[in-house]
Amino acid sequence: MEDDTRLASALRVALARHDILVHWVTKGREALAHLGLSDVILLDLGLPDMNGFDLCRSIRKGYDTPIVIVSARGETSYRVAGLRSGADDYLVKPFNVEELIARMEAILRRRHHTQLRAPPEQFRIDDVLIDFSRREVVVGEVAVALTGKEFRLLELIVTAQGAVCQRERLISGIWGKTWPGAGRALNVQVGALRAKVGRPDMIVTVHGVGYRLADKLAPTARTSHRT
Repeated sequence: MEDDTRLASALRVALARHDILVHWVTKGREALAHLGLSDVILLDLGLPDMNGFDLCRSIRKGYDTPIVIVSARGETSYRVAGLRSGADDYLVKPFNVEELIARMEAILRRRHHTQLRAPPEQFRIDDVLIDFSRREVVVGEVAVALTGKEFRLLELIVTAQGAVCQRERLISGIWGKTWPGAGRALNVQVGALRAKVGRPDMIVTVHGVGYRLADKLAPTARTSHRT
């Protein structure tokens, strides 16, 4: 515990020099309560209330926030287990704080580059074809007319490649700002998009977090469209 306290103090001082704010919690359940508020998660496997690998998997189910595991266990089996649990990197104690910061910055650069990549010209999920270059959606053989905001919503979810799009990120990506009623406005946009496309299971709701693209469409979702 004393070593962890010194580590926390050293991290706060070093990260403050980089204008990075540190929010430190000591239990896994406390970390779960703060998800969605961080750019990077530093996860110590030695938690008093739950298994660190289980926490990593729980975070990854609902969030795409980068995770760096920091642990005194440096065996290959632990490193592999950590990465397979959803971590982006694994750093063994004791480590140099500047190295940790460099690794965090590298992860954020890669994430930022991925988010800025242009979407593919076309994307297909079963009988739904999305043409990004023409900004068109075709279901079966029927063209579906979407508003600009509806198409932007679909574009954000599709280009996330199955990862969860947090509600705050979608609101910012569609409207460029947030306001007290933004959450309800997003719900309306999602509902309208599902209704127009006619494949309600195409966009999966991750309750309390956001939305993601379905892996595939259920056969029951194949309803006919009429012009």
